[in-house]
Amino acid sequence: MAAEETTWIPLPPPTVRQRFMMGLTIQWFWALLGMNLTSIAGIFFWEDNKWLRVALALAAFLVAVVLIALLAYRATPPVLVDPDTGRVCLKRRPVGFEDVTTARVAAWGSPRNRSVLLTLGTSGRRSGVVMVRNRLGSSLDEKARTALLALLHASTVATPVSRDDPAGTFAHVNFPGHLSKADAITLVESNPLSDAPIPGLSRWR
Repeated sequence: MAAEETTWIPLPPPTVRQRFMMGLTIQWFWALLGMNLTSIAGIFFWEDNKWLRVALALAAFLVAVVLIALLAYRATPPVLVDPDTGRVCLKRRPVGFEDVTTARVAAWGSPRNRSVLLTLGTSGRRSGVVMVRNRLGSSLDEKARTALLALLHASTVATPVSRDDPAGTFAHVNFPGHLSKADAITLVESNPLSDAPIPGLSRWR
């Protein structure tokens, strides 16, 4: 297992705040939130032990938020790369570099003060998130950058293709943020400035 190896190189993970925000995209979070808000609203129409019911509902809501935060944190462990064996550890499970088939970029913050995240994924929906740059500049030291580039060069990353657009003419519209292998490599090599255009994203992001 990854914990027993000595050659794994960790890549910078998202911040705690970014991990929590990613957790907000989980559909059942909003379902759970809606159920709690509905319960809280309904309590005000009940007469018996109204404030006790309010307290219990609010406590359940806070527990739900904390649970989502913990799950989001555990769902995005650091990506580990072993260039010597050509393996990358995504969500605590090693896979070969060639098993990485998708690369998706996302920007956080304002155009002049943003961080850039790169999500690597396999066809089996296993994925990992790397912070390519934070708001202060590059998040990758030379060792991590070299390892990430080795991974990308040996990967099979390609932009997804829709059955309605087999030529991929509108891939940037159908699959926003998804990068080709060349664009992913360019992103890591060039480390674009915070306000510079980023492959896969409009200049306004």
